[in-house]
Amino acid sequence: MAEEGEKKVSKKELKKLAKKAEKDSKKSKQTPAKEDSAAATVTPAKPKEAIYFLANASDENCTSTLKASIAAAAYGISLARAPAAKKVPSIFTTPTLFEGNNPSVVAFGGNGIAKALALVGPKCSNFKKEEAIVDEWLEVERTALRQGSSPSKKTQEALDAIEEALQKGCGAFLVGGHLSIADIAIVVTLNHQTPLSEYGDAIQHYLQTHLSSIAFQKGMEDLKGLVPPPPFDYTNDPSMVSAVDSIFHAAIAALVPELAHTLGQVVEKCKVLKNGDYQCKEAMPLFARLKASNSLADDMKSPQQVAQAIMANIPANNPVVDSLSMNGPGFILCRIKASYLAHHVNSFMNSSEDGKDPHLALPKSITSQKETVVVDFSSPNIAKEMHVGHLRSTIIGEAVCRILEYTGKDVKRVNHVGDWGTQFGMLITFLKESHPNFGSGDDDVDIGDLTQFYKKAKVS
Repeated sequence: MAEEGEKKVSKKELKKLAKKAEKDSKKSKQTPAKEDSAAATVTPAKPKEAIYFLANASDENCTSTLKASIAAAAYGISLARAPAAKKVPSIFTTPTLFEGNNPSVVAFGGNGIAKALALVGPKCSNFKKEEAIVDEWLEVERTALRQGSSPSKKTQEALDAIEEALQKGCGAFLVGGHLSIADIAIVVTLNHQTPLSEYGDAIQHYLQTHLSSIAFQKGMEDLKGLVPPPPFDYTNDPSMVSAVDSIFHAAIAALVPELAHTLGQVVEKCKVLKNGDYQCKEAMPLFARLKASNSLADDMKSPQQVAQAIMANIPANNPVVDSLSMNGPGFILCRIKASYLAHHVNSFMNSSEDGKDPHLALPKSITSQKETVVVDFSSPNIAKEMHVGHLRSTIIGEAVCRILEYTGKDVKRVNHVGDWGTQFGMLITFLKESHPNFGSGDDDVDIGDLTQFYKKAKVS
């Protein structure tokens, strides 16, 4: 019923109004307003995504680093390994979080970092509502569940409390029926402390549910990029491509630390040796990624400028590469330092097999099955004179054999001088046909130049 004082509308008028509304709706779809049309043609600049960096991450067994990585995955936060140049105050010895554009520390410790990431995530309002109860569970995790090698009565009481909370809830979450920082901290700690089979059924189900979830799986995968790789052993590691790659990786990490951990090998051998020994092509794809994320610095507006910035981050006193140059759209070319090559050659010559310092010996590859390798040397034609080319081939062949033997191969040296019947048959036939009186004294031809004689026999 219409309210008092309101004018009643007839069915006929209602139909007219409905038709008019439908007509106006179609018209607005076909001819948008000028303001809307103009707005549609303007693409707003993509805001620069906030990047958070993690410092002091020791290794992949660090539970604090794992908590941070899983929290970042769960809340959609970009978390990267801190650049080596970032100096964290000495009072912070545990993993430490700071924001890319802010030099001050944001949080430290696994639980503290996880909470900070939850507060800057898209669901921070939910976290603030549940922060008090989450803090209570984090205190339980800190004081009762980090049991070490000897679980206490307090630990068992904490496990009983977890089981009780899971029974009251849905069996998979401790707070609010969804993944929280409390779940991340407790699951990481319990999984790290004791084998899964030693917990009760409810705890086992709780751990398995989370450990197989997308957030935990992604966090455990991203963990590899947050932990600094071990420093490359330039003194003893003989891999030249790995040595060069480590130099360029360090330069890129200093330039764009948020992307460095996503890169694979960034160098390869130059196909044209006159250009250099190795080349890095990473400037072009790196420029594209920075442009797509609206992260280009003012001095990196082209792939060539990105390449120049990478080169600028390679110190001249590095032990491996020099003669850096840029070519084409952003290829970085380099040569291997003679001092680096000389060091490893000397190490090889002073191997422990010769009774010298074993620390200078290059490591041998260990193979479970000994392979057999056949090396064919010069294999000269014995119907012709030998020359320096045969000597060169023999020396190279012997060098190859020694390298293969050093790596554990069973080497068979072959210097094939067979198949001489045809050659000598050809020489004898030519001698009889062209010099039938050879040996009688009347037609003594000089066959001292075997090569010329062989060529004439071959032509005939």
